[in-house]
Amino acid sequence: MLRAAIVLLCLCIGSAAHAGKRVALVIGNAAYRHAGELANTRNDAGDMAAALRMHGFEVLDGIDLDKAALERKIRDFAAALVGADVGVFFYAGHGLQISGTNYLVPIDAQLRSASALDFEMVRLDLVQRTMEREAPTNILFLDACRDNPLAPNLARAMGTRSVDIGRGLAPAESGVGTLISFSTQPGNVALDGTARNSPFAGALIRHLRSLERRSERDPDRRSQRRDAGDLTAAGAVGALGAHRHGSTSSRAPRPSR
Repeated sequence: MLRAAIVLLCLCIGSAAHAGKRVALVIGNAAYRHAGELANTRNDAGDMAAALRMHGFEVLDGIDLDKAALERKIRDFAAALVGADVGVFFYAGHGLQISGTNYLVPIDAQLRSASALDFEMVRLDLVQRTMEREAPTNILFLDACRDNPLAPNLARAMGTRSVDIGRGLAPAESGVGTLISFSTQPGNVALDGTARNSPFAGALIRHLRSLERRSERDPDRRSQRRDAGDLTAAGAVGALGAHRHGSTSSRAPRPSR
């Protein structure tokens, strides 16, 4: 569930053991050139980046990235992660699963041929491998389970193989110390909602902001939370290794837009 990912993130924020290097990559893709514009992904990314910076994260962020720009940003993220204790990845935009493999969709994707999988999209596991190679604790938030209007283009190009195109995103395997949180159950699509933020991003951002407000009201609370975090963060991260599937999902509404 989203709650599990939030709990782990809060432990990492509050733990003195994780007070060193914490790095996040935050992406919000909205202005799709061949699929129409998404309503709130820019807000989601901007608010998430601000909330993480407020908690001491070094944040690399990008808005409306084409494939070349998204790949450059991931390379920059890889370099920034060297020596980090915690890595966080937040993505708001279109995603797609093909034969159980999850892809992030840059704003210039057209998906009019089967080769678009290699030349127009970015595999999620590229980001995940990058994080797991450098940081012992990693959390991925994927607000990308939208009903993708580009999928019919790819289905036509793939012909009989179009059955391999799934709804939403697929379950993702993760390594020890990694937690993956989807905006809805794997294989489903979720609503963007009509508020400033999507239901998924909004819940996450509210939790981070409330954590900071509590610390501001009670300066001693921050040190107390860190002391408690020292006792629990290692156990929480270790517990992730007990599961073969590190992915989780929040219970966002299921109907597509």
